[in-house]
Amino acid sequence: MTAVDRAMYRLGRRLVDRFILNDIPFTGVLGLAANADLSADPATFLRTHVADLNDPKVLGIAERQLDVLLSTEEEVRERLAKFARAMRQVAEFRTRTGCPTSSALYGCRLGMSLITEEIRQERDPLGLDPVEHTDEDDERRIEEAVAICGANPTAEAFLEAMRSLKYKYEPFEWVYEGLDPILMSTILNCRTGPGRKKCTPAALALALATVGERVGLKLLPMPAFAASQSGGTGGKGVDQQLDLSLLEGLSDDALLRMRSKTQAVAPEPSTWLLRVDNDGSAADLEADRCVNRWIDCKQGLVVGEEEVSARFPDLAGYDVARWRAESALKTWQGLVDLAIQAHTRRGESDAVANWLYVKLALDVFALEWERALTTPEIAV
Repeated sequence: MTAVDRAMYRLGRRLVDRFILNDIPFTGVLGLAANADLSADPATFLRTHVADLNDPKVLGIAERQLDVLLSTEEEVRERLAKFARAMRQVAEFRTRTGCPTSSALYGCRLGMSLITEEIRQERDPLGLDPVEHTDEDDERRIEEAVAICGANPTAEAFLEAMRSLKYKYEPFEWVYEGLDPILMSTILNCRTGPGRKKCTPAALALALATVGERVGLKLLPMPAFAASQSGGTGGKGVDQQLDLSLLEGLSDDALLRMRSKTQAVAPEPSTWLLRVDNDGSAADLEADRCVNRWIDCKQGLVVGEEEVSARFPDLAGYDVARWRAESALKTWQGLVDLAIQAHTRRGESDAVANWLYVKLALDVFALEWERALTTPEIAV
């Protein structure tokens, strides 16, 4: 690093420390690139983007980003603090195990656990509070599925066994189902019988990934956006770009980078993919035995690379390393999007506003940042 780079790095480090000290999740700087690997040290992000930090305007944007998140109510700050602590847990797990795939799966499960805890604390005005199941209930259902699947199944055999146990997606309406469809516990415990509940592809993906890991089939989840959802651009249409005039004053070089990166995540993810990733253990990482196959949780099919590239253009450039790095954070973002979608459909504006701030904290590409930067608070 040059002397200037070192000085800007120190400024950036102080800013990141403010995120950490205030228990605000740090996932990157608005307009740059997301620090999408939850297990990465923020210092790694700063070293990677030290050239961007040479532009004082970038740090100014990050200050505004932090101010928006600090301006939230106590209830939201507590929720943000839980996500910040969860990020540190993922980083500690990665340091302890040294395995990116296991770390990603741990991060995905931790995100689902946190979302479940938060949703169960919310009171449903229509009286449809989430059905509560204990960890022991969940573990019993997981072990039942493990026994049916057997050890080291192929993706096809695994999916067939899980479908025989009624692990499948069916369309539903949020107004009638409440927020139960988001939770993995729902698909584990309420697949059959009079208390049967439907689930989102997200809950199904997390359940399949959890059982898969137990039987030797590692499956990394991620929400996927079909080209048809946004005019052929895989969830990132030009008409949904963040208004970069809000960031007026940046250098031309910085603006060029931002135009290529600052895109909005589609608001209603309907498909979740599980990438088959048999990395085995840390010792096998160099061999990289990942198979280029995915499970489409919505359709209940095993699909190949050609179909994934055609249906989900945004994921065409995701190699194994990038999928492993981004799976956990993308899963968290997708689950929060579902909470927002559910509360919006049910007309629960206060809950929508609370979850929107979590989305802002976890997603520096979120379209809602445009509104957050131009108004004192997010209008719903």
